[in-house]
Amino acid sequence: MKCARKPSVLTWPFVVAILGTCSWAAPAHAYNPPVDTAGPLTVRIEGPEELTQTGVPLPVRVVVENRQDERIEGTLEIRVIDRWQAQPAGPVPFSVDPRRAASQEFQVLAGEGTYSAHYPIHAYARFESGGTQLTAHPILILETKLPPLARAPLAIAWAPLDVPEDGELALWRLVVHRSVVAVFGEEAKTMPVGWQGAEARSRGSVGIGS
Repeated sequence: MKCARKPSVLTWPFVVAILGTCSWAAPAHAYNPPVDTAGPLTVRIEGPEELTQTGVPLPVRVVVENRQDERIEGTLEIRVIDRWQAQPAGPVPFSVDPRRAASQEFQVLAGEGTYSAHYPIHAYARFESGGTQLTAHPILILETKLPPLARAPLAIAWAPLDVPEDGELALWRLVVHRSVVAVFGEEAKTMPVGWQGAEARSRGSVGIGS
């Protein structure tokens, strides 16, 4: 999109408003469709766009379309990253008749420890055409929306720390500290060593800044 510019004097607020309008009108960025073509073969991944739970297999289908008048044979493979798994885990053979389409079913699984992020699912179709080895490589981008991981509290010993002779110690950097929540008329509550955050009942909070 082009923004027209007139030969006139503009004040700063007006310039900012024009620039903001041009930015809002720009198209939003998006991932490429999970389709790739190599020679006479077009390969497409069909699968979910979102995942909300780990450890649950998700179906993924790879569709191959042959646009030539000869049969095509080769291998299909799904690859994932990090803690993900794919089944079948290795290449599987495929064949597709002239001017026809065929498909192969796979499953992918997000392992424990997967983050809420965007993950790629790669498909590789390797085959020969006209005496040349070709590879079609579509990529499906899947977004994971997972609940926060429960983290065990850090075990910190309540023990004194030595200050080196003729040295110094930045107390605000230490994780060895304890906070006490004292409500009038009640017994004081000592929080775990190194605790920071907000105490639910009193809404009192402790945080160490820089």
